[in-house]
Amino acid sequence: TDLLARSVFVYDARDGSLVHLPRGATCADFAYSVDSHALGDWMVGCKVNGVTVEGTAQLENGDMIQVVTYRPRTTNEQTAELPPVSPRLLEQRRLWLAGCQTQSARTGLLAFFERHGGLPKEDGENAAAVEQPAGPSQFVPSAESLELVIRSSLVANPENPTCRLVVRCIDKDGLLADVARVIAERSFSVVKYSGGPLAVPSGESAPPLDAPRWFEMSYDIALPRCNPTDAAGVRDAVERVSNLAEALDAYEFVAWFSFQ
Repeated sequence: TDLLARSVFVYDARDGSLVHLPRGATCADFAYSVDSHALGDWMVGCKVNGVTVEGTAQLENGDMIQVVTYRPRTTNEQTAELPPVSPRLLEQRRLWLAGCQTQSARTGLLAFFERHGGLPKEDGENAAAVEQPAGPSQFVPSAESLELVIRSSLVANPENPTCRLVVRCIDKDGLLADVARVIAERSFSVVKYSGGPLAVPSGESAPPLDAPRWFEMSYDIALPRCNPTDAAGVRDAVERVSNLAEALDAYEFVAWFSFQ
């Protein structure tokens, strides 16, 4: 009885096997318990009973767990290099480390930080803080590159300037509404939209049915009209688009985006 009170029993969606974890265990605990490094290091989220959740979500008895990973198709997780580490990724794993309940997750996450130069500061049993590298993540464009995009649009179409935002995400319920809300909250209007699941490249086999689905969205967003030689107007447009980029970068399920 004491063991049951201190435990949670969940299922691995890959093969239906039963996994025993301590009460209060999270998705991160699950990932590092069923695979010491590869699965946890590549994890970007989880599906619990078919619902997408974050790695900090606590598990309950009987939950069916599917780990959602970031990986290029045809890449071997055991040998491939991980995607470039961003401040967002380190912060995500800091939260996982703060909430995990198993030694396997702590060991795996601490090893991850050690490999990427972001060693956590110990605070009791769990890490409470992580050294953050300076600057935005790899996806947030520089002010110089945004200025080039914006000035080019102002010259090409001075009456109705737009720039194209391309976003690739892990598909989930409410994804389109979430991204549209991020855009609208920054006071941008969408002039044109297209999107759909990413197709499997020619010559490659289809991914397994339980693999995460990827979705690509393309938005033509209206820019504020100004003369391309108006330094203050261009600077204001750059600042607004930069704010949008930072908001997208903070959204967990966005894997990549660019302004064109």
